[in-house]
Amino acid sequence: MGFIGSWKAADLRLVSEGARLLGIDFASVDGRGSQFKVESMMFRIAKPESFILVSSSRAQVIMLRHPKLPSILNSS
Repeated sequence: MGFIGSWKAADLRLVSEGARLLGIDFASVDGRGSQFKVESMMFRIAKPESFILVSSSRAQVIMLRHPKLPSILNSS
């Protein structure tokens, strides 16, 4: 069976509603991570207000200082 053929009708309704709510394509509801979904929702809210969403570049993310972990989590 194909991608959609093995799904139940209730599953299809939930995925369809999720796609409509988030403003993303049908396959991305199940296949993409939560950050993609949050950013999609933020974009839908920001666009009518003429806001621009800014993302960090890969180089900026690499330059970030990472928080120090408590000593119980360090692998020593």
